Amino acid sequence: MFGELSVLDNGPRSATAIAMQPTAIAQLSGEEFLDELSRSPNLAFDVLRELAAHLRISNLRAMSRASDNLAERLAHLLLELSHKFRRHGARRRRSSCR
Repeated sequence: MFGELSVLDNGPRSATAIAMQPTAIAQLSGEEFLDELSRSPNLAFDVLRELAAHLRISNLRAMSRASDNLAERLAHLLLELSHKFRRHGARRRRSSCR
């Protein structure tokens, strides 16, 4: 799932999805997404859990990097990205839902 933040806070979209292999996706408008959340408490809790997980990761990153200098922060970021993309293989396809 991506794009939920902009629906919930009316801000600009901040996510980009990259398909690592041929992928089928479903797209909901903001209104459809909010309607589904209001109809399905289980879905709403799942979204909250996902947002909480992202917030927790962001907080941990901020706390661990607070005393790092620029070179150290860049090194940590490059290491995270290399691990992330190594798991998914070298072939990447860029996709954008508009």
